[in-house]
Amino acid sequence: MVLVPFESRYIANRDYNLRQEDNWNQRCWGLISMLSVRAGDCVYCSKSYPLLGRADLSVMFLDSKLFVSQSLSFSSYSIQSKVERACIGCQDGLMVEHLAQHWKWISLPLQSQESIIFHNPSPTKCIQKGYVWFDHPLVHRTDCISKEQIGWMRMQNAERYDFDFYDKFKVCMRFTQKGFYRSLPRRNKKVPRWTRLHDLKDLQLMGIIPT
Repeated sequence: MVLVPFESRYIANRDYNLRQEDNWNQRCWGLISMLSVRAGDCVYCSKSYPLLGRADLSVMFLDSKLFVSQSLSFSSYSIQSKVERACIGCQDGLMVEHLAQHWKWISLPLQSQESIIFHNPSPTKCIQKGYVWFDHPLVHRTDCISKEQIGWMRMQNAERYDFDFYDKFKVCMRFTQKGFYRSLPRRNKKVPRWTRLHDLKDLQLMGIIPT
C-alpha cells in the first residue's frame, strides 16, 4: 500500500486545534501565516500516515486484487460487527489502520504539488484559482467561495462577516464576533469542544463512535 501526501480542510482545522485557536478573531490567521511562510507552495499539505485522521481514501493506492481476495470493502469499516471501532464518517482512517497492520506500506515524502492529492475543498487550490477560503468555525462548513459570493454576502448580511479583514488580505473570509457566535450550535454558544481536539476524541465527542 502506498500513501501519498495530501491537503484537506481537516488538516487546516488540525492546525487550529494544535494552537487551540477558537476565538472569532483568530480565524484566517493560520492561513495567512502559512501563505507567508510557504509562498507559492502547498499551504496545509501533510504526509499521510496509517492512522485515523491522518489519511484519506483518495491517498491510498492499493493492490485491488489482494483487497478483493481478502473479502474487504470500504463499507466494512462502518459496520460495528465486522471491525472494532467502526463508524460512519471515519472509514478512511479505520481502513488504512487495519491494512497497515497486515500489509506492507510506505508513505511518500512531500515533494512537488504534482505528487500531492488535493481533497476538495483545498485551501491551496482555492487560493491559487483566485477564490476565497471561508474559514468557518465548524470544519465541515469551511469552504472555497467565489468573489461573486463575497459580493452577495456584502450586500445581504455585511454585519455578519469581517469585511475589514477580507478587504485587507483578499484570500480569506471569516465571521465578525456577532456572526461567529451565531454560526455555532444553539445549544452551545462556545466553540464545541470537539473542534479543539482531534483524531479519536473528536469522534467520541461528536457521538460518531462510542466513548
